[in-house]
Amino acid sequence: MPRHEGSEQATELTEHARMFGDESILFGIVTEPRRGEIRRRAVILLNAGTDNHIGANRVHVALAREWASRGYVALRMDLAGIGDSDTRSGQPDNEVFPPAALDDVRAALDLVRNVYGASDVTLFGMCSGAYHALRAAAAELPVNRILMVNPLNYFWKEGMEIIDLQLAEVITNPGIYRRRIFSGAAWQRLFTGRVNVWRIAKIYFYRPLLAIESAIRDLARRLHVRLRNDLGRELEEIARRGIKIVFVFAAGEPGIDLLKLEAGSSIKQLGERCRVHLIAGADHVFSQRGPRAMMKKILSDELFSRT
Repeated sequence: MPRHEGSEQATELTEHARMFGDESILFGIVTEPRRGEIRRRAVILLNAGTDNHIGANRVHVALAREWASRGYVALRMDLAGIGDSDTRSGQPDNEVFPPAALDDVRAALDLVRNVYGASDVTLFGMCSGAYHALRAAAAELPVNRILMVNPLNYFWKEGMEIIDLQLAEVITNPGIYRRRIFSGAAWQRLFTGRVNVWRIAKIYFYRPLLAIESAIRDLARRLHVRLRNDLGRELEEIARRGIKIVFVFAAGEPGIDLLKLEAGSSIKQLGERCRVHLIAGADHVFSQRGPRAMMKKILSDELFSRT
């Protein structure tokens, strides 16, 4: 029988399913440490996109078992409407950025604190899960650290659609279009109407505006002027509350440049309180074993670091 990553710890740990939250609509798998471990620490693993609590390439399973083997209670949860969690009345299934996500995270925090006695809680997420971890910390939910892998956006307006023009697309696509300017196939697609010229124009229009906006936000922070959707100020306030902030990116991810633009000089000023790691040779979901192992090591080192 083939063994999955993390299966070597499974025989030493206790895993069970739990329904929790309002009307018990939320589902999660709790991995508990060995008997006798001090269970005052917990980590909550949030959905990446519409993947369920297993995670892409079973990475959530491997991480939960690794961390539980070192004394953490690990909760791999599904947000409402995703995986094995029920969908709230009047809400669609498989919504990546559900409006009640913070309520779901709050319910998970209540579970690990009240049922498992955790006083030290970490939120972990990849892609949209990273976004929800950040939003939870910004909303002053009681967490001690946030581990975020490959976030593609840092703000989301209710009513937006995934297909809408995303800032990550503005960051990445100009370089792609420049490389394709000498491609005959690309020109053929243009002349046959298979290219959205208006969308490309918007991307080129927004790119310089992001740089100007970043400079304005840096100036506003220095003048103590509060602006809406100021990622730099949010990170500063999160760090000021003693919450450890960790970003992990596959090299070349658009979220890296987006972080620099939206947070500006705050990243450098925060220093060790906001750590950013880059992993070469990885794709967005860390499908290759080598980069995935490096990502897991970085996350574990940050989780168990005393700084």
